[in-house]
Amino acid sequence: MRSLCKRRRQFTLAEVMIAFSLGTMAMAVVMTLFLLPLRTWYTTTAEWMVDSQARIVREKMLHQIRPGHAGIGLRSASRTRAKPGNSSVSEWVDFAVDPNPGTASIPITTDNEKDDESWRIQWNKGLGLVSKDTGQPQPMVPDSIVVNNVAFTQTTDGRILTSIVAIQSRFRGTAYTRNVVTNVYLINP
Repeated sequence: MRSLCKRRRQFTLAEVMIAFSLGTMAMAVVMTLFLLPLRTWYTTTAEWMVDSQARIVREKMLHQIRPGHAGIGLRSASRTRAKPGNSSVSEWVDFAVDPNPGTASIPITTDNEKDDESWRIQWNKGLGLVSKDTGQPQPMVPDSIVVNNVAFTQTTDGRILTSIVAIQSRFRGTAYTRNVVTNVYLINP
């Protein structure tokens, strides 16, 4: 009579273990295929953020070192000094901006150094990248941009000022750093 009754077949322990391990491996492959593009997207986003912050710092140094002072930056400098003493690398640069640069009309006005405004861009470990005229140093960039280091060098003839600015940004617990190298070709060294 036993043969007439259908016996219910159950899975053995070995079959269950093999099925479980195959399912786990399939889930690992699916998760890897899902997480790899996500990590790539996070990395690309973080690098884009650091690059955009680096552009902000570069433009501020070149064209507008402080809000309300449009056109005052290294690009409009009439004189610069970046070598303190015998050193070839400095964390600051002094420069002067002529508020009356002259025009293309006749007669052309000559530069009068006595009316130049003196400025300094410097890196301060506590304050970050700051600009200073006669008052207290003022931050040049928002707090969200971390400037790790700044180095200024100037060619011996004074015609080219090079700045190297190290920008760091944190995204999802990972630090991303960029070195922004800017060569400023000075018109009136």
